[in-house]
Amino acid sequence: MSRISCDIAVIGAGSAGLSVAAGASQMGADVVLIERAEMGGDCLNHGCVPSKALLAAAHAAHAQTTTAPFGTAPVQPRTDYAAAMDHVAQTIARIAPVERLTIYQEGTDPLQRARDVTRTLAERTGRQDAADAFLEEIDATFAACADRLAALSIPEGRLGLDTIRALLDRLGNPHHRLPPVFHVAGTNGKGSTCAFLRAMLEEQGYTVHVTTSPHLVRYNERIRLAGTLIDDDRLAELLAEVLDAGEDLGPSFFEVTIAAAFSEFARVPADACVVEVGLGGRFDATNVLEPESVAACGIASLGIDHERFLLTPEEGAPTEPIARIAFEKAGIAKAGVPLVCLSYPADARAQIQTAAERAKAQLALLDYDWDVEIGLGLSYRDRRGSLNLPRPALPGDHQALNASLAVAMLRHQDKLRITPGAIARGMGQARWPARLQRLLPGPLAGQREVWLDGGHNADAGRMLGRHFSGRRLHLIIGMLESKDPAAIITPLADSLASISAVAVPGHDWHPPEAFGDQAAAQSDVAAALASLPEDGLPVLIAGSLYLAGDVLRQNGELPD
Repeated sequence: MSRISCDIAVIGAGSAGLSVAAGASQMGADVVLIERAEMGGDCLNHGCVPSKALLAAAHAAHAQTTTAPFGTAPVQPRTDYAAAMDHVAQTIARIAPVERLTIYQEGTDPLQRARDVTRTLAERTGRQDAADAFLEEIDATFAACADRLAALSIPEGRLGLDTIRALLDRLGNPHHRLPPVFHVAGTNGKGSTCAFLRAMLEEQGYTVHVTTSPHLVRYNERIRLAGTLIDDDRLAELLAEVLDAGEDLGPSFFEVTIAAAFSEFARVPADACVVEVGLGGRFDATNVLEPESVAACGIASLGIDHERFLLTPEEGAPTEPIARIAFEKAGIAKAGVPLVCLSYPADARAQIQTAAERAKAQLALLDYDWDVEIGLGLSYRDRRGSLNLPRPALPGDHQALNASLAVAMLRHQDKLRITPGAIARGMGQARWPARLQRLLPGPLAGQREVWLDGGHNADAGRMLGRHFSGRRLHLIIGMLESKDPAAIITPLADSLASISAVAVPGHDWHPPEAFGDQAAAQSDVAAALASLPEDGLPVLIAGSLYLAGDVLRQNGELPD
């Protein structure tokens, strides 16, 4: 067997393996993808994708029989089975290609039975550490085995913090040795709030560690050390250390990420940490933080998202959706630590107040304990006095509110000194990609006015509707199948000159008909942009953070 040089070797090209390989390739890695059978596995070639493509064809046929209410004579469709199967094949082909991959399948040299390669090598060499045997024959910086990666998902049926605590214990409990932490939860706006916190603290002269999620282009974006994204070599070492420590614990992808971030934060000197909650709050991996380590907690805006995980019935938990969301987010409240919050509906506010009382946290609510007026600038007030601040560099009134939350968190804590001047300067320095970001002229955007937003829920849709109110625009949209297209389309309805529907690379996505009768199918964002008229109207690319990351990569705007 000849030796292969690559950055990453992925064994198994099913849904998980293909996604890992595609993502790594998009980040610039040299990837070898090894598959015994068909690329994409059963889901792409035989199950989910073909069945959904046929269902889409059936829906299109049925629609021809129900046009009478719209003043069009219905017709009885004639089914061409061969053409329908061509549609299935085209759908598969549109999803399957993976750029810049070296692909080996059964019958090709140097690897023939890749799906069983570790078992085969173990039998041939008499070694039980088959993965090591494999790595002796494939020279890879990282080895990504699809089976192992698939296990790093959200564990079904497992709640609580026992696993992350056990993993951190094996790593020496690094979360006990962090500089003062600013811990931020919320449905929308928590990442932007983290960006404002970082900018304001850095303007004060502090060095700041940051962990946020998800990443847009490179995994490295999740871990920022004293102002700089973690480099590839150190990241590889760190992840190997964490994965080895927790191999028998079955940690989730996010638990591994947080353990890695906290481990490095404890090793590299800094003055502060900014930590974004991943999902919910109460059982989020970041919620292992001890009160002694936390300067302030904050909760950004609340909305309905991640229903599968956050709205699962539970004894003692509220049943009304927004109240339940607040219940989960308020789980980050900690004894003696300021819990700084925005304004919420009464049911949600009651849950937060109860959580703060239970935890003995110091609750600071907008409109009760602090206030802000948003106009040409920000007029902020709290018990310490008033501040007249400029509007933030990030566009939209929602970002002004996120900036205000960051200000309130800094003003209600006493672990780090912060001056009004640093706060004001930080308003203009914060950057948060793919949140109403205007793309620079580049290979993808060209010279057009192109906006990018990764929003995918109702709150994000309402924000986009407000921002573009009174303007006509072209929408290019790609959404995960688990999200509601109406959440984005409905608030923008009065502004839409056209809708172009595109795939979300590496994920199940809504077909064009999900976005309305006027939506045009395009193979990708580049094709969608090329199809638009030169009419001077702005373009909005929206619907998915995964899509947003791919857009940034193609336009050469890598987050730094």
